[in-house]
Amino acid sequence: ETSSSKTNSMGTKKVGIIELTDGWYAVKAQLDPPLSALVKNGKLTVGQKIIIHGAELVGSPDACTPLEAPESLMLKIAANSTRRARWYAKLGFSPDPRPFPLSLSSLFSDGGNVGCIDVVVQRAYPIQWMERTPSGLCIFRNEREEEKEATKYAEAQQKKLEVLFNKIQGEFEKHDENITKQCRPSCALTRQQVCALQDGAELYEAVANAPDPAYL
Repeated sequence: ETSSSKTNSMGTKKVGIIELTDGWYAVKAQLDPPLSALVKNGKLTVGQKIIIHGAELVGSPDACTPLEAPESLMLKIAANSTRRARWYAKLGFSPDPRPFPLSLSSLFSDGGNVGCIDVVVQRAYPIQWMERTPSGLCIFRNEREEEKEATKYAEAQQKKLEVLFNKIQGEFEKHDENITKQCRPSCALTRQQVCALQDGAELYEAVANAPDPAYL
């Protein structure tokens, strides 16, 4: 949340700690290196108002009221989300919860997170896809090349699935055939029994049950 605070007094320089107040309650604030340098150089002094966005509560796992806050509880603020406020700015929560825009030239490399940057888009580049090969080589493709590669990959996967399906189907057919042979009783008919066969159903059953159909 964005808030305007007033600097009351500076804590120990070694740990970069200051004390902030909204006019009612006070809380310690832990500074990052850029803010600590501003305090050391006298650019951030007692009595100045600052506006903060994205402050982090550290030093205690549980929330508590300001009067019950332990000594270790403090706000961790970053230079890229902290700026000096106007002298007439009201203390407390800012009525506008949006982060304030900053220019690229005002950012610090070690100044923490940035809430908002004021920039102008000069050029929009087309989307590119990157593929990392098992050998560690990176291949970049544009949209058309990626579509071709995706189609080729899908076709290769389909062929693999077809080969696997045919293999499994062949194994099942072979398994069913073995079971059928094991379960089928062998019945050798005599010449008189063969001559006595009349209709097609009897002939089919005789051929199916014969151990050697060519014998019939």
